[in-house]
Order: sequence, then C-alpha cells, then structure tokens
Amino acid sequence: ADDLLSTKTLSHTVATGANRLLVVGVTSHTPAGAPSRPTGVTYDSVAMTEITAARGNSTDVTVTLWYLIAPNVGTANIVATFGAGQRAQVTAVSLSGVDQSTPVENGNSATGTSTAPSVAVTTAVRDWVVDCVGFEDPTADSAAAGTGQTERGETHDAPHGAATSTEEATGASTTMSWTLDSSVEWAIGAVAINPATVQTSNTIIPVTGTPSSQFTAGDVVR
Repeated sequence: ADDLLSTKTLSHTVATGANRLLVVGVTSHTPAGAPSRPTGVTYDSVAMTEITAARGNSTDVTVTLWYLIAPNVGTANIVATFGAGQRAQVTAVSLSGVDQSTPVENGNSATGTSTAPSVAVTTAVRDWVVDCVGFEDPTADSAAAGTGQTERGETHDAPHGAATSTEEATGASTTMSWTLDSSVEWAIGAVAINPATVQTSNTIIPVTGTPSSQFTAGDVVR
C-alpha cells in the first residue's frame, strides 16, 4: 500500500512544441475519510494554477486539475504538496498548439460509487478535453477509458488508483467516462482546452488576373 505522504512526486517529460500546456491531475485518499486537496503543485519548481471548476470531493476520494502555460521543455518533477499526509496519485498530460492567453475554457467534476465514473464538460468543436479519475483501489483493479478517449496514463498503489485520458471534442458537450473492475467510490474532473487556432470552415482565396505560382483560380486552403 502507498504511504501517507505530505508530498507526491512524478517525473514528467515535456516535448518540444509551440504553444505548450501542461495539465496535471492529483487524486488523494485517506483511510479514515475526509481526504484533503493539495495546497500547491509545481512543475520544475514553477507553481501551477488549479482549475477550480474541475475540483471533485467525495467522502473518501478527491480530484483536482492544475495547469501551467509554456512549461519548460525536458524532464522535470511534478510535486504535489499536502497539508496533511495523504495517499495520493499524480497524472500528467502535456500538449502543444494551445491558446496561451486563455488555455482553459471550461471544467466540471463528478463523484459517485459505481463501476462507471463519468463527467460531462462544455466544449467547442476541436477543443481538447483532459480528464483525471481517482478511485478506491483495494486490489489494483484496472480502469478502461471510454469510447473516443485515449488513455494517457494509469497508476495503482492499493488502496488508491488514478488514470488520465484525452479526447478531441466534436460538439457542445463532451462526456469522459471509465469502466472500473469493481464498484468503488470515485471522483473525476475534466477540462476543455482551447486550441491556439481553430479552422472551422474552408477558406477560399479569390484569384484575379494572372494566377500566382502558388495558387490557381478557385484553390481552397484547408
């Protein structure tokens, strides 16, 4: 079983890319209930910002999501700090091509006891959605991401587990879901990430006179 710790550390690598964003999920659990959220999270010693709309608190499990604009490229530690000892898990997803002025559009959370954690978040077409689910995990059960989601990480240290995934939004609401092996208590949070540029329709470039060497009349740039 994992120990009650005041800090939880995860090594994470941020790849080279323009308009980077790091999204971190932190879940916590205590054997006597009343788990506490982190007092702070850092990446490479730089403080991250909590997405409070995605904060979820059940009786025994909590989930919080945090972000950092333009994280340093390379491998560094993510450190979650707690005011009291917790059983905690940390997940991380780093993205590129994200709006650097307003990277987070919406967030939401849900809690329950079942084999099917899920949460719906308001989205725009082509947003990226990142979620994190924390769950009681007495036997290191597995978590399977829902249809359309790509699992990005899963960690188990009985009696507590966590997983994270991403999905590209195709409409005004996106539901992130998981299937657990056992009916247990869980908390899930999800955030909609705003891309740097969104092309929602074809752009027609009118050409008059002599066509250039790059375009001919009626060309469409997608």
